[in-house]
Amino acid sequence: MKLTLLGLNKQQETAACELAKLLGVQLCSDGLPVQFKKSGSGLSVQYDGAACTIRYCEDHQCWRAFGLLVEKLRHGKHFEKRENPLYENLGVMIDCSRNAVLRMEAFEVLVKRLALMGYSTVQLYTEDTYEIKEYPYFGYLRGSYAC
Repeated sequence: MKLTLLGLNKQQETAACELAKLLGVQLCSDGLPVQFKKSGSGLSVQYDGAACTIRYCEDHQCWRAFGLLVEKLRHGKHFEKRENPLYENLGVMIDCSRNAVLRMEAFEVLVKRLALMGYSTVQLYTEDTYEIKEYPYFGYLRGSYAC
């Protein structure tokens, strides 16, 4: 599936490229036009047979809408879908303190999938799974995140 995304800023374009890979979508200049528009409330996704429109209120909602759009386009029919989120923020906290610290590659994929589900926040719960140069034994042999 080829899509041309319109109305995104540079940061959103970067995010869209990452999500497109995960969704198996090709972003190019000769694809089906998808217009992103910031609006008053909720989100909506529309396909009229010639073009698509995504309306969203908060930035994180445009990725939920993008995922819905790709899902619905696979069926090839005209559609309109609206959602009014019940929460201002939707987040998850991932425990990275004991026994199994997420690798960065797994964390990146997880963040992308959460974005497609409409999550706005991801937090890492850590205790001693990171390094502090001044304290070399802090988190010793725990598996850690390092810069």
